Amino acid sequence: MQTLFITCTGAAADPLLPLHHLHRCWCRPSSSPAQVLLQTLFLLFITCTGDVADPLPPLHHLHRAKMATAPYNYSYIFKYIIIGDMGVGKSCLLHQFTEKKFMADCPHTIGVEFGTRIIEVSGQKIKLQIWDTAGQERFRAVTRSYYRGAAGALMVYDITRRSTYNHLSSWLTDARNLTNPNTVIILIGNKADLEAQRDVTYEEAKQFAEENGLLFLEASAKTGENVEDAFLEAAKKIYQNIQDGSLDLNAAESGVQHKPSAPQGGRLTSEPQPQREGCGC
Repeated sequence: MQTLFITCTGAAADPLLPLHHLHRCWCRPSSSPAQVLLQTLFLLFITCTGDVADPLPPLHHLHRAKMATAPYNYSYIFKYIIIGDMGVGKSCLLHQFTEKKFMADCPHTIGVEFGTRIIEVSGQKIKLQIWDTAGQERFRAVTRSYYRGAAGALMVYDITRRSTYNHLSSWLTDARNLTNPNTVIILIGNKADLEAQRDVTYEEAKQFAEENGLLFLEASAKTGENVEDAFLEAAKKIYQNIQDGSLDLNAAESGVQHKPSAPQGGRLTSEPQPQREGCGC
């Protein structure tokens, strides 16, 4: 995986600072909504220098001296967003998926955070670009800008907190209104390891998913149960939509970019090639 760098003044020991370190130093809990908005606008600005479906710019745009031109090692880019109330474990799910680790003390996400991983679906290597959004109401106006052009949305609730389940209709409304009609949405009941504290039954959540045309599973960011499946099943459905022609790759809002130089043929697997910028819940 590529490690992204950006030139940063004031880094005396190393003039090249990893982008996720720069992002993390901005996203302090004391940040005001205005500061977060400015930070987000900056991220959107650097996004514009890269591919339409690639939220981070190519390395040569960041620091030409540190890169050598190389072919893409994946066939597609899929943009994902993770949405849901604060504290349901969105960032912990992302961290478990990209790094195979559980962060017990993740701070709440301020604005957005980002991670990537290359997986394989039917022999096609796919780069998942995953935007982890803040769950606080005061950041909703900022994080809504990241819904646009999402191929997949992971909508997360906490099985031990019914209030997070009750708010799903609001999150679903945003997802349906702000993404394209073919965006694949998967409902995830996180913290399945806390069965003794369960406040939302599996059956009622499954019924909600069926009534709204969502994929559904319960998972645990702590143990890793079903975390892999959550991301892979969404990717499998998106790829199916590409194959049957229901997803138009020429549409900017599709959330998918095709890289035709990559290899083809095979089955659904995943590769342990994580890249993660920051952590928060």
